Amino acid sequence: MIDDAKQRVENQRIERREFLKKSFGLLAVVGMAFINLKCVDSINDKKEKKKAFNIDINKCNGCGKCTRKCNHKALSVKNEKAEINQKLCSGCGDCVKACGRRAILEGKHPQSINEYPG
Repeated sequence: MIDDAKQRVENQRIERREFLKKSFGLLAVVGMAFINLKCVDSINDKKEKKKAFNIDINKCNGCGKCTRKCNHKALSVKNEKAEINQKLCSGCGDCVKACGRRAILEGKHPQSINEYPG
């Protein structure tokens, strides 16, 4: 999908450049080059994925420091262990900084991880 968007942007860029070259000359083409760079940058920004975090249930003691730090209400404590709702998680990492036991890990860790199903 991103590749299709890049191709559309490239095709539009070529069409605009040819139109401007015919209508206004080289100065307009140089101005469009700058604008097109910004368009490609915005497409690349959308491609970046948010970070995913998970709880190592062997390290978590259910203290709740992470839940208090999370502004997105993505964490909760159930059965004395923290859980992350990935749908609410923004990937900011504030919970990782708050956890003194280093129980919150970035990415998927299949062993001893409790991931809230959503």
